[in-house]
Amino acid sequence: MRDTTEKTSTRERILGIALDLFIEQGYDKVSLREIAERVGVTKAALYYHFASKDDIVRTLIAPVLGFAEPLAEFLQQRPTRKTWAQGWHVFLGWVLENRKLFALLQANRAKMEEFAQGMHDDERHLVMHERLEAIMTDTSIPLADRLRMGACMGVVGAALAMPEAALKGVPSHELLAMLQAIIDDILQIRRK
Repeated sequence: MRDTTEKTSTRERILGIALDLFIEQGYDKVSLREIAERVGVTKAALYYHFASKDDIVRTLIAPVLGFAEPLAEFLQQRPTRKTWAQGWHVFLGWVLENRKLFALLQANRAKMEEFAQGMHDDERHLVMHERLEAIMTDTSIPLADRLRMGACMGVVGAALAMPEAALKGVPSHELLAMLQAIIDDILQIRRK
């Protein structure tokens, strides 16, 4: 049992250190040797866990695809402004729990474009986009509501595009409360 725990621990340390290095220095400037040295393992030991830097990045960004499925399920129902707000509140909570992951995506945009192609071809991602388009084109939902819903996506996109330095020191729970209030304002939802 101890051996499995050590493997998991080493694997998690590799991911954590690689994530920090990719954010700080950029994907292209970080070598597997540097990651191995920071973790305190040999390059051979690193290769035991990951075949390449790309393999490390794919593992790091896998949660983004994992969230596509519950998001697609949420988008399956015809939303009201209130349920739309609730959905974005949940999504923003998840995003802020994974802030470093989004810092990685932002700090390495060019490299992430390469990985994004594979993500966009993923069935879960495609279903999510199809359902989102169905909602945005559903004429039974008033146009003003669809515009407000679309504006919420813009708020989330803007929050994700903010440089990490602009948000430095802002606790996730405070940022979440601000973003939820903005979404509620856009959707004209009153909190109790």
